[in-house]
Amino acid sequence: MIIVAIVIVLVLLFVIYYIYKVYRKKLQKQKAVARGFIENKEGWVAELNHLDESDRYFMDRFKKKILENMGNADMKMDDLGAQMLLSKVQLYRKVKAMTGKTPAELLKEMRLQRAYTLLQQTDKTISEVSAEVGFALPGYFSSCFKKQYGVLPTDFRNEQLS
Repeated sequence: MIIVAIVIVLVLLFVIYYIYKVYRKKLQKQKAVARGFIENKEGWVAELNHLDESDRYFMDRFKKKILENMGNADMKMDDLGAQMLLSKVQLYRKVKAMTGKTPAELLKEMRLQRAYTLLQQTDKTISEVSAEVGFALPGYFSSCFKKQYGVLPTDFRNEQLS
């Protein structure tokens, strides 16, 4: 009886370990998709060989729509979903399943990544950069930038100049 209990416990531990490994692998894939999506690299979709062709096509279209509308501070996920011929809920579910992040989170991170690049490469004011990347309020932009990069945009700009 004890041997049967030990075997059952070992089997359960093996199953739990297997589920854990599968879950970790899925999270790593989601992070890879999100990282490639946010970083503005050419050909990023081709790197996502674990996605099927239709998912890669979807993510590529989604990214193009975001880039087209990045400067629009009034853009809503309903509008983006309509452009993609999906409801807001369908868009949310599909993007969340592939990246582990919501469409709004991806949009914000892409905007911040673009702002980071603009602050490095141009001498536009913080307000101009925030407006260009689609933040209506420069104060909100500054707080999001600090949360993402650990430094205020003005301090970041000053570090770049020195």
